[in-house]
Amino acid sequence: MAVRRERAIIVGGGIGGLTAAVALDRAGFDVAVLEQAGELREIGAAIGVQTNAVRALRHLGLAEQVIEQGVPIEFYEYRSWRGRRLVRWSQGAIGRALGEPTVVVHRARLQQVLARAAPGVRLGQKVTGFEQDADGVTVGLADGSELRGSMLVGADGLRSLVRAELVGDGEPRYSGWAAYRAVTEFSTAEFPVGHARQTLGAGCSFGMWHLPGGRVYWVATIKEPAGLDVPPARRRAHVLARFGNAHAPIRELIEATPDDAVLRNAVSDRVPVGSWSSGRVVLLGDAAHPTTPVTGQGGGQAIIDAHVLGDELARAGSGPSAERAAAAFAAYQRRRMPVTTEITNEAWFIARMHHFSNRVAVLGRDLSLWGTPARTWNRRMETRLAF
Repeated sequence: MAVRRERAIIVGGGIGGLTAAVALDRAGFDVAVLEQAGELREIGAAIGVQTNAVRALRHLGLAEQVIEQGVPIEFYEYRSWRGRRLVRWSQGAIGRALGEPTVVVHRARLQQVLARAAPGVRLGQKVTGFEQDADGVTVGLADGSELRGSMLVGADGLRSLVRAELVGDGEPRYSGWAAYRAVTEFSTAEFPVGHARQTLGAGCSFGMWHLPGGRVYWVATIKEPAGLDVPPARRRAHVLARFGNAHAPIRELIEATPDDAVLRNAVSDRVPVGSWSSGRVVLLGDAAHPTTPVTGQGGGQAIIDAHVLGDELARAGSGPSAERAAAAFAAYQRRRMPVTTEITNEAWFIARMHHFSNRVAVLGRDLSLWGTPARTWNRRMETRLAF
């Protein structure tokens, strides 16, 4: 007779939730992913999947599929507003030393890879709450039905319902800046394939990365007050007004972008907390540790969370379900919380530096970057990516 597998309920069908479905299925659970949208549609343009996240995907058997969908980064550099190179390091060499590349992938492509591998995805399932007891967790849905499982994983993002009930720490922390993102067809010898570039200005920054098919993904960040609304039809002009006099090919790249292709989001994070779990309920990804996206680690850390959570649940082995979940969640937090706390705090600091608006502070920042040897950046990146 087949052994009945315990059910793990995952709230959220984004990058973290889908990866968790794969990891928990491999750990021996019957997985149910509850996603409120009627279709899986990743909101966003592209994502950098750095070496540490690719290594986690390797454990789950998905690394090659993701690598095939992206463009590897060979060099990463910072430039000043006028185009002076401030620092450059070899992301490719770091990847080769650690065993996996860093690739830039369109979010929809990454989601497709994860969705094909993830079992138990249920669309149009809006979660309204949950209750846990000694034997399991009951999840309430908007249609009045309920779903019962042995554990619940909150992977429902920055404004997580699961986190609200588990932690209750209120609204996210606004960063003070907004991100404008787009993908467009673009090619120029001034920006070779395999290079990634971040240009720093006064109160703003501009990053660009290659995607397959002769496309470029760009992100413009602008220091803006909370509550500002820039309608979709005006976003490209809004970005162009701010970056039109930056060094080439920034203006050309913005002008090559269709008017309706620019996405905008006001960027927020949360102050790190001391626990992501209670009883049979646990958080991962942005529901646990939302981070400002200046280090390119947000989505990657969700992928790593999912792998580590599955690994610890598999290690916990047989025994009473509640005790097994508690042991696995505690081990997961010990492995992940110090790393994500450091990344969140570092990203907040770096984002402030990127958006200095005082002319003297901007000059000091640029001189500091210019004066830092490339080998220092290489060591720093190797340490950060050595998962």
